[in-house]
Amino acid sequence: MAYADTLRRSKHPETFGKGEPAGVIASETATNACMPGDLVCTIALGIPGSVGAAVFLSIMIAFV
Repeated sequence: MAYADTLRRSKHPETFGKGEPAGVIASETATNACMPGDLVCTIALGIPGSVGAAVFLSIMIAFV
């Protein structure tokens, strides 16, 4: 969704798909933005929202 939105708002959409930095940044930002949301559920309820959150929870249980 982030890539599509960036493509839609771009002044030069024809450069996307050829290594345009804005497209790469948009997709990577969206990928990295989901982890804090998973951690909120993990810390508040103890229910991991992703594999990374499950690993984080298991480390917290083992070492704390």
